[in-house]
Amino acid sequence: GLAVTAGVAIAFTMTVLAGPIINTLMSADYAESVITLQILMWAIPTLIMVSLSFNSLTIQDREKTGANTSVAAAATIIALDFALIPAFGPRGAAAAMVITTALWSMLTYWLLAKHVLSRQHGIFRTFSMPVLGGGLMAAAAVAAYSAGAGTAITLVAGLLVYSVVVFILRTLEHQRRDPEKGVY
Repeated sequence: GLAVTAGVAIAFTMTVLAGPIINTLMSADYAESVITLQILMWAIPTLIMVSLSFNSLTIQDREKTGANTSVAAAATIIALDFALIPAFGPRGAAAAMVITTALWSMLTYWLLAKHVLSRQHGIFRTFSMPVLGGGLMAAAAVAAYSAGAGTAITLVAGLLVYSVVVFILRTLEHQRRDPEKGVY
């Protein structure tokens, strides 16, 4: 969960900073690539999860299982590319990547949970912290941006809300695991 949580923070940061980065480093011809980059950044959290799950499957002598998920992901992205690129261009390709990595992440984690992990590591518990934190982070960023805050304030507001939510959820999780010791 912590790696995925960090991935969400990275994706959010790059989503907010994509415009300033592209506009500073590239010519005006690249302005439309900002949205594509913003979409593509959201593959980061799921790719982290794929990497961790895939490596864990390999360590547990489940290479064939991991390889099968890679084949399924390749077929999925090819199909989505054929469906989305004609209609949406590069943004469609970016969306196909995000959708594919999300599905791949869920599949590899489900297989890892099925073959290796105990019941306490359910997929809901793994993804609930990054999803809830990410949603509240996005809400804070939209509110800050809508109120006229600049890029820096929007970024700080979103990351601050995300950090607080993650801290609270991790504290509650630790207390749930060992109520007598509290946070450790």
